Amino acid sequence: ALTGYVAGSFVVVPFDRIKTLMQAKPGTTTSMRSLARSVFVQDGARGLYRGLDTQLLIAPFTVIYYSIYDELLKLQGDHPLAPLSAAVTARTIEVTLRMPLELLRTQLQAAEGRATLSQLLWEQRRKPLSTWMQGYSPTLIRDVPFSAIYWFAYESSKKLCQSPRVSSAARL
Repeated sequence: ALTGYVAGSFVVVPFDRIKTLMQAKPGTTTSMRSLARSVFVQDGARGLYRGLDTQLLIAPFTVIYYSIYDELLKLQGDHPLAPLSAAVTARTIEVTLRMPLELLRTQLQAAEGRATLSQLLWEQRRKPLSTWMQGYSPTLIRDVPFSAIYWFAYESSKKLCQSPRVSSAARL
């Protein structure tokens, strides 16, 4: 999971940066391509990858999420709703832990000029916890139902695909 997350980050971050810049300036009619070109001309490849450092700091939370999900699933045994409750709990914990980094990543991606992670940390350090958690509710509303549906469908499909012939052959 960690390797896929890190590799995927190198592909996704430039698109995420451009999306964030477009959303930060509503009403502008700049196309994605021209905005990406402008960022590249102004800041080089580093400009397109602004926020990658924070994205990579978020990577361990993916491992935490999968670990919590697996443990909760095992603890609940064969209960039919186990994937739902395990996914909801694991994702809620993961979002809660990663939210401050998510905020910093978004601020980095939306910043104009040459903002750095250390500058943002310096500015943010004296602010109350509530400012570190900005966007928490929408992130939960986006991520938790997705995880619940995904894992419930995955685990249900996995059970359907296990035929009695395969499991009896495996015992031999």
